[in-house]
Amino acid sequence: MKKSLIALAFGTLALGMSEFVMMGILPDIARSLGVSIPEAGHLISAYALGVCFGAPLTVLVARTRPLKHILLALTGLIILGNACAALSPNYWTLLAMRFVSGLPHGAFFGVGSIVAERVADIFASNGFTVFLFDALRPTPELSFAIRELKCHSGVVVTASHNPKEYNGYKAYWTDGAQVTPPHDKNIIDEVEKITEVDQVLTGRNPQNIRALGKDFDELYLNKIYELSLSPESVKRFHDMKIVYSPMHGAGVRLVPESLKRFGFTNVQLVPEQAVIDGNFPTVESPNPEERKTMSMAIDLAKKVKADLVLATDPDSDRIGVAMPDENGEYVLLNGNQTLVLLMTYQLTRWAELGRLNGHQYVIKT
Repeated sequence: MKKSLIALAFGTLALGMSEFVMMGILPDIARSLGVSIPEAGHLISAYALGVCFGAPLTVLVARTRPLKHILLALTGLIILGNACAALSPNYWTLLAMRFVSGLPHGAFFGVGSIVAERVADIFASNGFTVFLFDALRPTPELSFAIRELKCHSGVVVTASHNPKEYNGYKAYWTDGAQVTPPHDKNIIDEVEKITEVDQVLTGRNPQNIRALGKDFDELYLNKIYELSLSPESVKRFHDMKIVYSPMHGAGVRLVPESLKRFGFTNVQLVPEQAVIDGNFPTVESPNPEERKTMSMAIDLAKKVKADLVLATDPDSDRIGVAMPDENGEYVLLNGNQTLVLLMTYQLTRWAELGRLNGHQYVIKT
C-alpha cells in the first residue's frame, strides 16, 4: 500500500476519534440501549474504524471509477448510514450502522488528492516531468513553482471562490498565469480529440513524478519576504490586531506563517474556517469579496477590536479586506479599492527608495 494511503488511513482514524462528543452522553445511550457504558463506548470506536477502513478502500475503488459516481455513492452512504443509525432498533444494529456511517467520512478528504494524482499520472505517462505538491497549497505558489522550476504549464484542482459543486481544473502557462488565447483553444482542441477513455495514457513513467513539500514552501516564503518594502513600519506596528480566515482552504498553510515572518505578532484565525474542508460548511459561496461570506471574520473582528480583517478564498488567489471606520463599523473593500491602496503604497515606497525610473506601468483588466 502506498504511503499516502497509509497516512490517509491514520489521519481519518484521528478524525473519526474526534467524535468524542458522544462521551458526554454515553451513560444516557447505555441506559436507553440496555448495555454497559463501555459497550456504548464501542459506538465511537465503530465509527472511527469505519473512517479508517473506508478511506483507503474508497480511494482504491475511486482509481477505477468516475469520481462523480464515487462522490454520489459516498453521499448516499452517509445519508443511509446515519438514517439507519437513527432508526436502529437495538445495540448491535446501531453498532453496525455506526461503522457504515464512518466509511465515507475520510474519503471526502482524499478525493482532491486522487484527482491531483491522476492529473500527474497522465502528464507523466505522456513523457512530462511532473512536480506534484504533497498536500493542499495556495494557487500563487503554483504560479511561483512554474517559473522557479522552469515548467511549461501547471494545473490546480479547485472550486476557487465558487461553491463546492464547481470543483474543477485551472490551467496555467509558462508565465505562471492562467492560460489565454490561443493556448486555451489549443488545449480544448486536444481534449476533443479524445473519444475513448483508453486513449488517455496512465500508469507509465512514475519516476517522472517528483514531490514538492516543505522545502519548496520555505523557498517560496523567503522569496515573498524579500518583497517587503517597509520592515521598519512592521516593527513599529507589529502588534496591530489582524483577523484572518482561509475559508476552509489552502491559505491556512502559508498565510499565517508569511505574516509571522514579516513580523506581525497579533494574528488571529477564524477557528471555524481554519479547518480544511472542501464542502465549505460555514459559507454558501467562499468568495471573500462578499460581505455575507466575511460575516464570521467580521464578527470576530468586532469582538477582538481588530485593526484589519483579511480572508482568502479556498485556493488562496483572491483576497477580501475589511477595516473599521471612525464609528467602529467594519467596511468591506471591493477589489478596485484594495488595488488602489496597494498600488498607492507600492508606488510611493518605490519612489522613496529610488526604484522608479519611468519604465514601470500598471495594467488593469
